[in-house]
Amino acid sequence: MAVTAASVKAFAPAFDSVADSIVTTWIAWGAGAVQSTTFQTDADQALTLWVCHNLQLTQGGQGGDVVGPATSKRVGDVAANYANVTIDIAGLRATSWGLALLALIRRYRAMPVVA
Repeated sequence: MAVTAASVKAFAPAFDSVADSIVTTWIAWGAGAVQSTTFQTDADQALTLWVCHNLQLTQGGQGGDVVGPATSKRVGDVAANYANVTIDIAGLRATSWGLALLALIRRYRAMPVVA
């Protein structure tokens, strides 16, 4: 199964309002960032997570952002403060989509790779 704008939006409905052309562009760019030989049968999952991560960073949307641990909150007049999230080199820790992709990367890095 190939990753398409429709499959990304079915997986992450928060991006339904994003133009298909934008989603398709991220899918095309992801071909260079997410190698199918690395993720084997999970290549579509990895690419979908990568696309959702980048859509969250560039387009917004619900369900994907990670704001960091709460350092304080108040109920009266609603206030909340959050610690900064540690950003890794690839920036994947900035969204929940990226965190899911990191978990997948870790799983495959622990496995032997046959070239």
